[in-house]
Amino acid sequence: MAVDSGRSSPQRLPRGSRGVIDVNVGLPRCGCRPEDAGRLADRARRQGLTVRGVMGYEGHIVGLRTDRGG
Repeated sequence: MAVDSGRSSPQRLPRGSRGVIDVNVGLPRCGCRPEDAGRLADRARRQGLTVRGVMGYEGHIVGLRTDRGG
């Protein structure tokens, strides 16, 4: 599960649920502001989620060529 706002924060979770905090890394489509990540993680923990870390999707780099021929 990914949490990126208070609205997406879980209300009820099965025991042992794990997830990440989704952080906006520069392409303003999804994710919370970096400065809100800690607060959202705390809220998600209080609601029973084991927060495993943060994630960010850098969609603006999709399709870029690499030196490996990608």
